[in-house]
Amino acid sequence: MLGNPEKLPAFLGTPVGEYPTVAGADANAPTLIVHAYEWGRLLGDLKVSFNPEGVITAWSGDPIYIGEDLDVSTALSELQGPLEEYQSAIVGQAAADIDGERASVRNGEAPMGNLVADAMLAATASDKTQIALANGGGIRASLTAGDISVGNILTVHPFANRLVQFDLTGADLKLALENAVSKINLEDPGESAGRFLQVAGIRFTADLTQEVGSRITVIEIGSDTDGWTAISDTESYRVVTNDFLYGGGDGFDMFVRGTNFRGGDVPLEEALIDYITANSPVSATVTGRITLIKP
Repeated sequence: MLGNPEKLPAFLGTPVGEYPTVAGADANAPTLIVHAYEWGRLLGDLKVSFNPEGVITAWSGDPIYIGEDLDVSTALSELQGPLEEYQSAIVGQAAADIDGERASVRNGEAPMGNLVADAMLAATASDKTQIALANGGGIRASLTAGDISVGNILTVHPFANRLVQFDLTGADLKLALENAVSKINLEDPGESAGRFLQVAGIRFTADLTQEVGSRITVIEIGSDTDGWTAISDTESYRVVTNDFLYGGGDGFDMFVRGTNFRGGDVPLEEALIDYITANSPVSATVTGRITLIKP
């Protein structure tokens, strides 16, 4: 937190520096660092002047504590009602509990992972997507049997990620799966990395007794209805994932080699809401999409 301690509530703690903090080796071309703390408690207010060359010449401002701004507090109170109404809206039902717990989605095939990946494929069917890849770290909750509200879905997917589609070679798909299984913590599953992928449209086998980077032994594309075919390293496949992974998040830098990019306009939570509404009551189980060979 940055700011003047005399202008901020003491219970927020002691600021670690001035607002703004001036940095940069060149005193004639300063860099201003600002930070508005956390959870919307402070509103950053910074006024900056520049010379014709774009160099900062003057500045002023202080973070504003929202709790003491009556106009902002009133506006927030007025917005709370419609927000609660929206979150309480029922979008469908779950036929049974759907497991999306941290240790489940980061360490193997999980029911919630299958539901999410299936929803991603359904949302992008018009783009002829074949494979859905969802990082376990983006799934934050389970669903319980019974009514499912918008709020429940936002708890499962709180990050406002969006769906993106692109063509990816089989070779790069294998690299992605190798990355997905590279950070599994067998001794403490709760500490496994969020890069583990939940999938739809493919099934794969990973031998965790092998070295990282050499664990994927089988990748097949298809379905139980239409049958399964081994992927080809040189053939391209239409993939849907989220914008966080497409941007290289969680080590998926191979996705930047994807071609024919499209998307970025469908929120992941919206895809899941639409899928649940269309298929309610929904159920999800482990179906053999992911096989892990453990020591």
